[in-house]
Amino acid sequence: MRNKYNIEQVFADVLRIKGLVYPGFLLDKAKGLYTPDGAPLRKAGADGRWYFMPVWLDDVEIPHAVVSMTGQKTIVETPLIGRQGTVKELISMQDYTITIAGVLVGDDYPADAVKALTALYKRAESVEIVSALTDSVLGQKDVNNPHMVVLTNITWSEVGAVENMQAFRLTAKTDRPFNLYLNMQPNK
Repeated sequence: MRNKYNIEQVFADVLRIKGLVYPGFLLDKAKGLYTPDGAPLRKAGADGRWYFMPVWLDDVEIPHAVVSMTGQKTIVETPLIGRQGTVKELISMQDYTITIAGVLVGDDYPADAVKALTALYKRAESVEIVSALTDSVLGQKDVNNPHMVVLTNITWSEVGAVENMQAFRLTAKTDRPFNLYLNMQPNK
């Protein structure tokens, strides 16, 4: 790439995320480091820079991304007369909300990467997510039961005077298949 950039500074300026540069270039590049479900923990990008925790949405790789997850439970709290506090009843676990923030980089403006991410967002169906964090939090997966998400929000942030980058923030919710069984009773 003819344009020079500092990923750490771009994340701080555009995404308001401060972090250290991942020292993956110091690691033995021949050895892979993976989660038990097979998601890589580090990878060399197209620009030759190593980065931590790559993310894939279907077949679209999102390099240099930052992933966060939020989980929430539905709990019914019932106050009791004559007692302090409430009785808590766990009703269910809600979907996880996953936020993926990153910067797409190209020789010029990364139009192809923007189009690929926009096409994923426009799909009216869930997409597979692969990342070390989602593998660790969501648990066991296999070929017949991959981790799926529905993309609910996308933000294309301004990047100022940098012409070969486009910052973004995606929000997704986990989507798990379930079987619905109908027990049809005959009319009497």
